[in-house]
Amino acid sequence: MLAITYAVKNNNYNAAFEAAKEETIADNNEILFPMAIEEGKKAFERVNGKAITDTELRKLGIKNIPTSLVSAPKQQTSLTSSLSNIPKLPRNFTGTGIFKDMFNAIYEGDFVNGKLQGKGKHIYLDEIYEGDFVDGIAQPGKAKYTYADGGFYEGDMIDDMIKYMIPNGKGKANLANGNVYDGDFVKGNFHGTGKINYANGDVYEGDWTDGRKNGKGKMTYADGTVQEGRFENGKFVG
Repeated sequence: MLAITYAVKNNNYNAAFEAAKEETIADNNEILFPMAIEEGKKAFERVNGKAITDTELRKLGIKNIPTSLVSAPKQQTSLTSSLSNIPKLPRNFTGTGIFKDMFNAIYEGDFVNGKLQGKGKHIYLDEIYEGDFVDGIAQPGKAKYTYADGGFYEGDMIDDMIKYMIPNGKGKANLANGNVYDGDFVKGNFHGTGKINYANGDVYEGDWTDGRKNGKGKMTYADGTVQEGRFENGKFVG
């Protein structure tokens, strides 16, 4: 929705409509299309002082995107299956509720005019994001993300546009293998300064680069052995 949002803010309704078509297909999400078209219509009205007509929309090449252009929804897994009996929310619903879209993604929290607003939860393919939403869109900031393998992360997150929300900033990751990392993240990787407690009892505290020990650090093994000094690409070099 970034291209759409940018276009609307600049009152470029034609760009908003074009972004609506492109992003709907690229994101495999039919729900984006009507939302984007509505925003484009508002931009048109602000620029021209009148509402856009269906004839004018057709001249711009805006038509309903056929379902065939959008990938079929992925098969729902155990978590979403267990929430299969969720009632449909009324259009423009305001209040606390649960909503399931056509791709079996679950949205739970506070809604304003049919869109998740404020604190909420998004569940899809056994992964759960809990954080802040504005107009139904997850916002960067403090959040919790639970992964399908059982691991979870709590801390600062940003929208990667490809992997949805990823760690970026300060946070703590409890990995499925039992390792626990607490420290800095950049685009999902351990990067900066952090401490990791391994499931086998080993502990490393120090500098990281792109998920590897890199720089000054201290490695304390479960048997009491200590390596303190400089690390390069995950290896102790003295």
